[in-house]
Amino acid sequence: MPPSSTHRPGWLAVLFGATWILLWSSATLLFDGALAQSIARQLLALTFRPARGVVTSSRVIVESDAEGTSSKPVVEYTYTVDRSELFGNTIRHPSFEIGDGDARRIVDRFPTGSQITVYYDPQNPTDSLLLPGLCAGHAFMALFMMPFNMIMLGGWLGAWCWLFGGRPGGLPWGVTLRPTFDGFILRLYSTSPLAMAVGAVLGTSFAGIFLVAFGSLLLPPELLVALAWLAVFTLPAALARRQRRKAILLEVNELRGTFDIWDADNRRPTIGGPLKEVKTIAIRERTKRDSDGDVAKTYSVVFVLERGKQRLGHRCLVAGWNEQAARQLSGWLSQRLKLPAQSCLA
Repeated sequence: MPPSSTHRPGWLAVLFGATWILLWSSATLLFDGALAQSIARQLLALTFRPARGVVTSSRVIVESDAEGTSSKPVVEYTYTVDRSELFGNTIRHPSFEIGDGDARRIVDRFPTGSQITVYYDPQNPTDSLLLPGLCAGHAFMALFMMPFNMIMLGGWLGAWCWLFGGRPGGLPWGVTLRPTFDGFILRLYSTSPLAMAVGAVLGTSFAGIFLVAFGSLLLPPELLVALAWLAVFTLPAALARRQRRKAILLEVNELRGTFDIWDADNRRPTIGGPLKEVKTIAIRERTKRDSDGDVAKTYSVVFVLERGKQRLGHRCLVAGWNEQAARQLSGWLSQRLKLPAQSCLA
């Protein structure tokens, strides 16, 4: 009999999930928009005109709130445009500092009484700043927002899969199908390379935030931000490539009536046989208890082989999957190969 459909969560769970995704996405997009606006304004400031100015006050203000203490540089200056003396206090739009050390470095760069170059908008001379262009602070804020954006995108993807991904007849997410002249090849993973890369991006970006925040007390923030972004790009790519080499490939030759199963990195020899010996496609359930007594279940999809009335064993395709993915793969293979699919076996 075909595998039964999986139960979907109740309306309360759906309502909670939708509300959470909406609130998280709204807050994340709000901060993303502020960062994008700052980047746009800083790039636009590269077209501003320079003018001579004088720093009238330069200091670091320490601000405290419920989330902790932060340092903010305050630089006030005057500058002259068309013989008119103007006042300004903008360092950047806005100014992203990386810790107390970065704030003090800015104040040391613009000491009180020093002669400076001020950049102003020729269309609006009162709009001025000291440091046009991008800085390490923008890269740090993008790094800071990376985990929030990944969780937001994960929520969107989960909602999409819940709405459209669990329908009968489709392959589970992460499984790739390549048609061949005489059949097809399925590429199967215990964990997909994309999921592995996403997890690595979350981990490296989260660790990079602390590396830059605390390391900036000793090292230049530009160096630390560059190292953090290098890790965000290279480590997930390396893990995804490594995971891709761990793929299990199922090739079915429908013209000759054979199947072959092998590892992408040739860790084990190829196994296969005639399709007529595959009697059913079964899902096996594995139960494991942890030290707290909690039960975790994983599922495998196997070919059950028989020759006549003689049981030949089984050939495992994938292991360690969740129930929904295992049932989707079993159902797809059952329809494609016109074989019965067996319910979960302990």
